[in-house]
Amino acid sequence: MTRKFLLVAAVLSIVSLSESAVYAQSQTNGAGVPLIQRFQITVPQNITITCPDVLVQELHDGSDADHTFISQQWEVKGNSQKGVNVTFRLDGPFTIGGSVLDHQRRDASLLISPGTTLGPATWNSGVATLATDIDNAVMFDNYSAQSTGVGRSIFNLDMTFVNSLAGGGFGTYEAGLYETTVTGEVTENP
Repeated sequence: MTRKFLLVAAVLSIVSLSESAVYAQSQTNGAGVPLIQRFQITVPQNITITCPDVLVQELHDGSDADHTFISQQWEVKGNSQKGVNVTFRLDGPFTIGGSVLDHQRRDASLLISPGTTLGPATWNSGVATLATDIDNAVMFDNYSAQSTGVGRSIFNLDMTFVNSLAGGGFGTYEAGLYETTVTGEVTENP
């Protein structure tokens, strides 16, 4: 739906430009009278969040140690003078098909650290660890950061599959495909 709207907006914008071009007049000046031509361009607003890949799959090594996935770098851009607000949500523990059985789920831990920034904006972001805690019924966690103006920033996300639950390590939970998700969102500051 959004893509269709954007396409229609782009077509309407082109039609508007064509109509205004009809009203533009050429100008001719004589000798000794300078002629000035102006060029203008409208830069559209760009507020985006990008993750490097929507699926990160790895194989557990079979040890009792926690498994940390390859680090991911999300990029947040915002060319609004108001700045942007970015949120990351750890949506739940690792589970087999959304199971609530202890032998089919394990806690997730997500380390978020700000990386390189570009542009004049300052960011109020710091390092944070999001975590689920199945034993204490903590099933999700959130992180947010804001910029003060135009700029972009990298956020490093390091996901960990926590091997133990209630004291049990590898061999106390079922074999299978365990999954959790991280949701990232960026909005313009009010």
